[in-house]
Amino acid sequence: MMVSPCVVPQASSASNTRRASVLVADPEIDVFSPLVARLLSEGLAVRLATSVAEAKAQLESDVPDFALIELKYADGNGFEIVEALANLGTTRVVVQSIYCNIATAVRVVREGASDVLPKPMEVDIVLAVLLGRNLESAPIPETISRPEAVRIEHIKRIYAMCGANVSRTARALSMHRRSLQRIMARDSFSLETP
Repeated sequence: MMVSPCVVPQASSASNTRRASVLVADPEIDVFSPLVARLLSEGLAVRLATSVAEAKAQLESDVPDFALIELKYADGNGFEIVEALANLGTTRVVVQSIYCNIATAVRVVREGASDVLPKPMEVDIVLAVLLGRNLESAPIPETISRPEAVRIEHIKRIYAMCGANVSRTARALSMHRRSLQRIMARDSFSLETP
């Protein structure tokens, strides 16, 4: 199967100097994403991949300066991409995923990622972390959700993605099923399958 790399077009520049490049490997991010628009406005050459195979094909043709990696793909997982980038040794890798928990974060950092971010996250903060900038330069939203509210929203999202199956949700969250059921009962989740 031939994988064609997706390079986001950018206005041509008069200079022939190489621009810093970023690989965005995420099945949910396309050329119309606000994140891609911001990366382009920073003067970065943006390459997109929606699968592990596409990301690896990108790495064969060009080693990016930065990489933003999701963990879940139809054809594998982001750990393969993080490992491939770590072997190249020159890329700043940030993992951003809804599947992040403490164990996953520890693993991706051990395998070579510089930082780990949950989804969703403000584009300004993602950009600051990806480019290794001081987070003080990133505008802070006027209202910041309480950590417990963010946690519950994350659990609800995974629960919906798992088809309202408590056991699958607990496995996806690396959590004991009974602990998850207590949280769901306390926060008024619907425990019935739709």
